[in-house]
Amino acid sequence: MDKAEAKGSKPWWWKPLWITVLLTTIASGVVGYFLLHVSLERTVGGVALTFLMIGFAYYIRVRPSRKVNRGLYILFGITPIGFLLWIIYGLTIGRWLTTHLGV
Repeated sequence: MDKAEAKGSKPWWWKPLWITVLLTTIASGVVGYFLLHVSLERTVGGVALTFLMIGFAYYIRVRPSRKVNRGLYILFGITPIGFLLWIIYGLTIGRWLTTHLGV
């Protein structure tokens, strides 16, 4: 076994995956704006939010730390309790925020 493989090197498709995800996001924004006639503000906001989430996903996959992983485990609720908390959030606080922020 090579030293790079022993350290857990990334598979050959790792870099093309992220490039494809970014290009697909841009393409979907262009299609949404020109073909589906979505407003420019919504298109730019959606693409920007998607880029933010892609960056977050890349960060937690490439530079994981014990503290971040523990926080994500609790936040995203790998357990059924976390799933129940997400449902409660969506039904209560989420609706309240969207109503008061005018979203």
